Amino acid sequence: MNQESTLRRIYRALRRLAVAAICAPLLLASLIWWLLRSRWGLGVRKRHSLRVVPAMDFSKMFDEARPSVLTEVVSQWQAFKTWTPQYLARAIGDCPVQVCITSGNVMGAVTAERYTTIPFDTLVDIVFSTPPGDRLHYMLGKGMDLLGPVRGDLVLPDGGAGRALDEYGTGLWIGHQGNLTALHHDGWHGCLAQLRGKKRVVLYSPEDSCHLGQRSPLSRTPYMTSLPEGRKTIDLEETHPQLRRAHRIEWTLEPGHLLYIPPYWWHEVESAENSISFLIRYRPRRAESAAFLVSTGNLFSAAWFFLVHRSLDLLFRR
Repeated sequence: MNQESTLRRIYRALRRLAVAAICAPLLLASLIWWLLRSRWGLGVRKRHSLRVVPAMDFSKMFDEARPSVLTEVVSQWQAFKTWTPQYLARAIGDCPVQVCITSGNVMGAVTAERYTTIPFDTLVDIVFSTPPGDRLHYMLGKGMDLLGPVRGDLVLPDGGAGRALDEYGTGLWIGHQGNLTALHHDGWHGCLAQLRGKKRVVLYSPEDSCHLGQRSPLSRTPYMTSLPEGRKTIDLEETHPQLRRAHRIEWTLEPGHLLYIPPYWWHEVESAENSISFLIRYRPRRAESAAFLVSTGNLFSAAWFFLVHRSLDLLFRR
């Protein structure tokens, strides 16, 4: 059975590499486009602004793919009224959760997979009853399963036909003041709902990628900046003056605010206070996803990862 499984894995890897070889001209063209778009800044420069409105249809908001703050949506949720730290600790109890222990650099802990497992109610007690010191805790909401006892408090918005809720990527984020999720981008429609505490968010358009130190598309983390980890972009402008050429959008999320982050928009998030957030992720429609990949210059990164990186992992995995 083991031998058969190994042969099947090798077959899948070789099939993917064969597809990559056939698509080599397309891969080369998409790499050149990445250089032109994301490294050298080809294209018309646009100045994007943050839209702040009381409420909006989510499907229309996703269609426009413009960063927005909705100020009077989350406050209508039952979860906003009831999800205090004490209520969540009682409802979810000692369910084990994975937590990053950081000195403020969340992305560094995530990429190094430095997680510890503790009971959920213990995490809540640590974050909201214990001074953080130099050990900051942060739970990244990976999945809706944890919310079984309290899921009835949620009525998730409709993202529009063809945009499925990402159940694994949607969930609670709980952590200490001082945690910093460094500059990066994601490929989905993200809605960050602030329930308790405040968060400071910085946004940059995909058109500013050439100023933000985007990592090589050949790396395993092309969605991250190569700027020093665990440092705020505003503090790096002296040593990295190219940051000043990027158009910076900044907003402080108050409890009851919801921030929409379009696909491939760069964002940096700092917990200004001990915080409970609820992140909702929707997968773009297939045609929409392809259009985003091409327009932002990220097509090569995606193709290289799925056709080459994964194939090599399958071939050499023990």
